[in-house]
Amino acid sequence: MRNSNKKTPQMMWEIFSVYFKAMLFAFTGGSVTLPILQQQLDDRYHLIDKDKVLEYFAVGQAMPGVISLNAGLMIGRDICGWPGALAAAFGTILPAFFGMLLVSITYSYINNLDWIKGAINGIRAASVAIIMSNAISIAKRGKFKWEFVLMIFSFTAVIFLNWSILTVILLSGSIGVLQVLYRKFRRAN
Repeated sequence: MRNSNKKTPQMMWEIFSVYFKAMLFAFTGGSVTLPILQQQLDDRYHLIDKDKVLEYFAVGQAMPGVISLNAGLMIGRDICGWPGALAAAFGTILPAFFGMLLVSITYSYINNLDWIKGAINGIRAASVAIIMSNAISIAKRGKFKWEFVLMIFSFTAVIFLNWSILTVILLSGSIGVLQVLYRKFRRAN
């Protein structure tokens, strides 16, 4: 959904500003920013489709490293190449950098303030709700019944059976690969 009327510097600025503003509110992780990024990148700036943003977030979660940065690099690169990837990276990193700098400078003072502790607890609760909302949104976009079954299996294995998250990710990824190979085999015959 690239807007061919826009020049690379303008798109880089839009990507940077969207990521910078979204990451200002990513207190408990980048997944919280998914709805903001989808709305801004698609509805406001018309740079990339919401489904493509969701797809890149899913891939970013499967890769080692910070989800927001992984997804941002892919989204920025999709929009306007490596300059877009760098714009997304800086927009993702700078709010966390300045936030950590501020916290490290003022930690001994703010650690004793009850209202700071209350704010952190409130943000944590809101973040859980947003992450659950994202999970439901991803589940609704599933194209195949096996994806829903795999999601339920993964949830059950982690929560109730206490399986390692890494084991569940590797097993789910393997099942996904086998499913794709099976579909290709079926089409060939």
